[in-house]
Amino acid sequence: LPARTPLNAKVTGVVRREGYRIEKVLFEPEPGHYATGHLFVPDGVTAARKAPGLLVPCGHSMSGKQSQIYQRISVLAAKGGLVAFVYDPIDQGERWQGAKGTACNPCGGHIAVGMRAHLIGWSQARFRIWDGIRALDYLASRPEVRADRLGVCGQSGGGTLSSYLFALDDRLAAAAPAGYITTMSRLAEHWGPQDCEQVLQGQLANGLNHLALLAMRAPAPVCLTLVDHDAFPLDGSLATYGRLKALYRRLGAPEKAAYVREPGIHCYYELTMRGTVDWMRRWLKDETGPCDYGREDDFGLNRNPEGLVTPTGRVADLPGYRSSYDILGDELARRTRSRRPFTRADVVRLTGIDPDAADAPDDDATFDCGRTAYWTHDHSPTQEIAMADWWFGTSYVKTRAELFIVRARAWSKAHGGARMDLRAAGDDAVAAAHARYLRPDLIGRLELVDAPPSWGRVFADRSLEPVVTSLVYDALP
Repeated sequence: LPARTPLNAKVTGVVRREGYRIEKVLFEPEPGHYATGHLFVPDGVTAARKAPGLLVPCGHSMSGKQSQIYQRISVLAAKGGLVAFVYDPIDQGERWQGAKGTACNPCGGHIAVGMRAHLIGWSQARFRIWDGIRALDYLASRPEVRADRLGVCGQSGGGTLSSYLFALDDRLAAAAPAGYITTMSRLAEHWGPQDCEQVLQGQLANGLNHLALLAMRAPAPVCLTLVDHDAFPLDGSLATYGRLKALYRRLGAPEKAAYVREPGIHCYYELTMRGTVDWMRRWLKDETGPCDYGREDDFGLNRNPEGLVTPTGRVADLPGYRSSYDILGDELARRTRSRRPFTRADVVRLTGIDPDAADAPDDDATFDCGRTAYWTHDHSPTQEIAMADWWFGTSYVKTRAELFIVRARAWSKAHGGARMDLRAAGDDAVAAAHARYLRPDLIGRLELVDAPPSWGRVFADRSLEPVVTSLVYDALP
């Protein structure tokens, strides 16, 4: 994570609603890397009558902070006497990093940043987590807020960020992640990897499952927000909750682990949102009685142009703006200045490929009866497998390169020590090139068909879509 720099926060407008006001906030998690948010302040809360604060990171909604569910839970928090701060993640709301006039694509934007970050040993989570920490800095700095009573909640990608931030920032006294916590085994079976911020390099190899994220802060109060038909499987959520509850019992605080549950699909609902705010009221305000949350059709500034923080609705139009790609490019340039020529040992170290591999996973490789091995396996489920490899700190390039080496050795042995020619297409082109580089004694002529763009081209040209099967963690430069 980067060093803290001035937030340069300013309020660009105020909208008053029944029982609360919404301040439109512009701030800088990093210099020129602008972020936009809404601060919901209950009537009667002042520097003399402070209230606890609630941070609300968003999930993958195109409108970000102005999505209906994030406006609604912020309204409920304000009605419950909490100061809530909901902010746009990168590539959502006013922080879309695509070309002007193009449609906002949160998942596509996160993946495009995340793939490039992967190549320099970073993660898209680095941007999301730092945004959250700096948003919490802003919330805690407000004179109306009790900095010793802060909580976090969010749904889907916001549930991911709630879990990360709760684990990493001790200022958060309570958490309520929604639509995220399950078991990794059930997640892998049901849905597989998601956006890059949710797939950390070496995560499972280092034992960092969803339970671990919450257990790091035990017995701080945590409430899971569950629905019956979530993309993050409910049975895994309940299993994780059971283990968490057992841990809290052993620590003498079973009342500090709970869940709220609603029939439905992957979303926030009125019942689960009110349950979340009730949880925060209990642990941040010491209130357990009923609360008048007002009418159910109060959605704040849901998709309302009045809610825009910036003049044009795009932080990219502000003077001095710097995108995630600019920050990644600066890091690559810094590395390039101290670069030395790569050696064979460097390639082995970075990729993890064993040049002497004696065995490797096999699936549908086909070899003709002549001298060339034809490998034409391409795309779709392969991409998912490649991202799942990140969980274990490995890569598709390593797995396939070792397979090519094993096959080439067997072919050479069967043909009196001759080298095998290799033709690789699509997803497997980069792996084949690595195999040829490491074992030129086994692999002769190499032909690549429909190879993905080079890593350098991907960094230089944002219009190019990185191919996950071609990536090696921390490989540039």
